[in-house]
Amino acid sequence: MAETIVPMKGKEAFYYFSLQAEHRCWYFSKLGLTEALPSQRDFFCLKADLQPAAWVAEATCYQIFPDRFRDGNPALDPKGRCLHL
Repeated sequence: MAETIVPMKGKEAFYYFSLQAEHRCWYFSKLGLTEALPSQRDFFCLKADLQPAAWVAEATCYQIFPDRFRDGNPALDPKGRCLHL
């Protein structure tokens, strides 16, 4: 895991990630993972003054990870009851 501070010189910062291993290099941008250096229009954009929409304050957001649904230990399953979402 890596963390960095990005100095903002304006209201937007454009960026991409690069991964280098041995004699190869890959780039991660809005295009996904590629071996070609992305053009600036495909960079991610961080907006310094981005304000969330008003409805966000009252919203409930869920992040779903389908790979986590595998039942790795049935002994931990609830007994005698059903859970409906």
